[in-house]
Amino acid sequence: MKGQLGSRGLPTSQIDNLKFVSGLDSGANALTRRAFNGGARAVTQGSTVYVQPGSFDSVANFRSPTGFEEAYHTAQFASNSGFYFTYGILSIGGLLATGDSYNGNVYEAFAKGASQQMFEASKSGMCG
Repeated sequence: MKGQLGSRGLPTSQIDNLKFVSGLDSGANALTRRAFNGGARAVTQGSTVYVQPGSFDSVANFRSPTGFEEAYHTAQFASNSGFYFTYGILSIGGLLATGDSYNGNVYEAFAKGASQQMFEASKSGMCG
């Protein structure tokens, strides 16, 4: 995982603290709660990934691209102290450009693309 993130010029130290939580806990902030309760399969806050209980095994055990996507989001979070502000601006831009604030968000686009590549690399034993 560190090699994959590092090769993309992203920070990797947060991976040492990566934690997957089934459901929400007291550490989840209002924005995380809103996204999670809005139906997101998983939501990253810092180095913590909150996962819908029914998806926990496949996400936390990297059996789907979603686990890799959330790990990628931890790197985005670690590299930008204004992550939530930037994410909000990118969501507005995505909404204006594509009509979809989530799928039009550049942070999401990069995370989805990289996560698919990391997932494929993991299946061939090349992701460490």
